[in-house]
Amino acid sequence: MNSEPLPNINLPHDIITPPPVVEWPIAPGYWLLAIILIAGLFWAYHWYQRTAWRRIALRELNGLYKVYLDTPDPIQYAVQANRLLKRVALLRFPTHPVAPLAEKRWERFLKTTCPSLKQDPQLPLFIQACYQCSADGVLPNAHPGLNILALHKGLTRWIRHHKVAHAKRYFTTINVSTDSSLSSASEQGLRFTHSLHTVQEGQAS
Repeated sequence: MNSEPLPNINLPHDIITPPPVVEWPIAPGYWLLAIILIAGLFWAYHWYQRTAWRRIALRELNGLYKVYLDTPDPIQYAVQANRLLKRVALLRFPTHPVAPLAEKRWERFLKTTCPSLKQDPQLPLFIQACYQCSADGVLPNAHPGLNILALHKGLTRWIRHHKVAHAKRYFTTINVSTDSSLSSASEQGLRFTHSLHTVQEGQAS
């Protein structure tokens, strides 16, 4: 059997794989995304700290409503809720004389700082229940037309949605003089502020 020499075939070289993809440097788009994420977390943290007063106030208002459900006393709920709103106002409007506001002036202030309450029929009844006493100086046990559930929703709305900027609009149209209620109301505001700082310190720790 005759054997012929094999032709000279140039075999291909071994397959050369590309170098591995280097993870660094990261593409600029990922850096931008990381910066946006960090800034968002930073803003969310400070927003949470700044709105701690609102969660405290809403928790206290809900507590008053639970007490009312256990022992229905609409006047007691109205008076205690009104004190809470005044404390919140002292905290939120420190440069405005909100402490001496009462009755119609207080009602108008609540409506001005939260326009959604302007058409709330419970707000005038709420003010009457808080400030109108009987002849012997004792608050009545009931007030006709006062719906505590509807009132609770309205007061919750004021705590959630009142605007500090709207207070200037109110005080530029009236001349509010300070009175003896300023000191006691300010003390209530200080106690509320102290409770707020206590909660914030507990959250921070």
